[in-house]
Amino acid sequence: MLSQFALDFKRLARTSTTIVGYLAFMLVLLISFFYYINEGDIGAVQQFNNFSQTMTQLDHEITQLRKAKTPSQADAALLANKTKQKAMIDDVLLAASAEQGTAGMVVTNPDPVNRQVLKLARYQLKETEAGRGDQLVLFKIEGESFDASVLGRKETVLLYETLLKQHRHQQYFNAPRLPAASYLTAEMRSGRTVLLLLAVLVVLLAEGFALDRRQHTEALRQNLPHGQFSLLLARVAAAGLLGLLTLAAAVGSVYLLIGWHDGWGSWAYPLVYAPATNTAATITIGQYGLQWSGLFLLGAVVLAALTALVDLVTRSTSATLAIGGAIILAANAAFLTAGLVRPLARFLPSAYLQPSPVLLHQASWSLFDLRGGIAVLIGWSIVLLGLCWLKLQAPATVKTKG
Repeated sequence: MLSQFALDFKRLARTSTTIVGYLAFMLVLLISFFYYINEGDIGAVQQFNNFSQTMTQLDHEITQLRKAKTPSQADAALLANKTKQKAMIDDVLLAASAEQGTAGMVVTNPDPVNRQVLKLARYQLKETEAGRGDQLVLFKIEGESFDASVLGRKETVLLYETLLKQHRHQQYFNAPRLPAASYLTAEMRSGRTVLLLLAVLVVLLAEGFALDRRQHTEALRQNLPHGQFSLLLARVAAAGLLGLLTLAAAVGSVYLLIGWHDGWGSWAYPLVYAPATNTAATITIGQYGLQWSGLFLLGAVVLAALTALVDLVTRSTSATLAIGGAIILAANAAFLTAGLVRPLARFLPSAYLQPSPVLLHQASWSLFDLRGGIAVLIGWSIVLLGLCWLKLQAPATVKTKG
């Protein structure tokens, strides 16, 4: 089987499809880069605007409260609350203005901004836990989902605690320009990018299983001194590995290009997520990248087993592409949260084809935990390969002339 794997791998690697796949992977990963190539790094400016908008809203609400000639005790307490928030936002804006004023200097110190935002975030958490969250005017963090709950406030506090402890500037993952490590993380978190990467992978797999038909070598493979299932496993392994290596080469090339153009960034930057309903935690983008790669690898194995089965049954590349595409389309929230699908979503492989919602616990559909998701993907791979084995054991049908 190893010799057959090596032979299949060499044959597939020499096809033009591999080169096209490499270029397609790069193009998918570079869409954002080319779209914003003439933009500056304005993430900090966008965040400053968010703080300014919060200040504007507070000013308006304070003005309205002060118009009351005989304010009630509740209004007086609310005015004091809003005034305190305004003072903290003012401190944040002052610190952010000072940092932006040193943007052209060699060394900048993120600690003053992080310290002031952390002070504000802790106050907002305390008020939310006390049931006064409706009195707050919350700021938005660029590139992150907005969550006004206690858990969302805990995540914000943890983020700024970590940034202050590590003396790091904040990264805004929806900013037009990012250093290489953060850029790739932003692309890995993007559901659109992941689905496009999976689509390219399906094309590579489908072409790999169609290679014998294109080169008219099917009869030769049937006469090799290996069982048909062993040959199939060798082709699955070769096609899957080549697809993943092609993607890895594209990721490496993109990392070098972005790093040369916008800086390398740091793989130690923290991502904040909620592993439980009342707990916030952090993971570095390096750790996230490794876990993302592992989950993507298992998804690729499922797709490789699926394309092998469809190719065996239909002997049609078009059918393989269509069914592979359907599985990828089923990996979006609209399908996985649909009425009939929702209770079964956690058992479907498509629920785990987007690693980011699984790893960061941000999925809107039902899921098992990470270990359960791994078990689902492995289980589906075994089932699909088992169906391939059954298909190969079935006697071939003989066509007779009518």
